[in-house]
Amino acid sequence: ERMLKLGDWQGAIDWNEFLVLSCTLIAENQTQLIRKLFEVYDSDGTQSMDPMKFAHLFGFLSKADTDIPADLPERLAEHCRSLGSNMDFEEYTNFMEKVKIKAAANNL
Repeated sequence: ERMLKLGDWQGAIDWNEFLVLSCTLIAENQTQLIRKLFEVYDSDGTQSMDPMKFAHLFGFLSKADTDIPADLPERLAEHCRSLGSNMDFEEYTNFMEKVKIKAAANNL
């Protein structure tokens, strides 16, 4: 029932969205969820994925998690477009750290 409330399941189901939203129900926190996405979508054993694929998946997460700032998915997509290689968990955490530092500086 919770799964049905998370998504807008009218018509065809986007399996990527379904998977991301399913993971929100079993992950203990956002960090664990993001790690799991890199495991699931890893195609070459590096625990990484195409950066735009990651940005797309993160967009689904932001719909379900109201704690994610509204502008963060687009900022992440911009960052992903600038990458010359795959996105991995370390790159994601570096990005998030930069976002936190900028937010703290803007609140001074």
